[in-house]
Amino acid sequence: MPISGPRPTSPLRGPILRQAGQSLDEELHRHWSDELDPIIVMVMVATVLALLEWARWAWPLGPHPWTITTGALVVWWWGIRRARRIRATGERIRLGRDGERQVGQILEALRGDGFALIHDLPGDDFNLDHIVIGYGGVFVIETKTRSRTPDRAGNQSRIVVNGDQLTCEGRPLLGDALGQAKAEARWLEELLFKLLGEKIPVQPVVVFPGWFIDCERPYDMPVWVCNPKGLVTFIRNSRAGLSAGLQGRIQHALTEHVHLRQQLLDDRVDR
Repeated sequence: MPISGPRPTSPLRGPILRQAGQSLDEELHRHWSDELDPIIVMVMVATVLALLEWARWAWPLGPHPWTITTGALVVWWWGIRRARRIRATGERIRLGRDGERQVGQILEALRGDGFALIHDLPGDDFNLDHIVIGYGGVFVIETKTRSRTPDRAGNQSRIVVNGDQLTCEGRPLLGDALGQAKAEARWLEELLFKLLGEKIPVQPVVVFPGWFIDCERPYDMPVWVCNPKGLVTFIRNSRAGLSAGLQGRIQHALTEHVHLRQQLLDDRVDR
């Protein structure tokens, strides 16, 4: 007999904020599911077929399992090679996720100074890792977590900032981290203008967790480049002079933006 009455609803009220590194965490889950599952299925099918043929061969039915066994070995070879590539990509995604989480945890110290934090704000096919809002201004932070190998002397690895170029051990870093941070800052400025009707400057920042940053005058750079501990100091010393009222409006507008985008994603999933 059908049950009548009101539909149950969640007791939770208000938006559920995203965590630092959530986009990479979601990408990691999609990566393993989309890439590894087909390999497992194909390897299992090939193995079952080989076992069946060997079982038939055990009886006087005259089967020839060598062909299927050879095919199974080929599938195993392909699967192992593919799984190694998937593992390498997964490790890269996990490293990036852990870096974002570490930066987010370090930034939490700013809450005690009255700053607001928004992690993993979704954009159009991208995300902003961290946004900091406070008296010192609005900061958008792009986290770049890259592995490093200490030299034999045990010296700390460093990234050198030379104008618009970032180098490590004398070699330019792959990717345009500074250009990406600038683009994210412009996007956020446009979003804030759309939400609040005001032109609010956004300071772009690139953070390299676990690296020493060699930069003579970081405050004079259009994009700050630093490690997480240096970032906290930079933000605390910044004096953009945002009023408490404007800080609250920015935080509320961005929180509502995240909430609405999440609702749209949930609606698509339900359909």
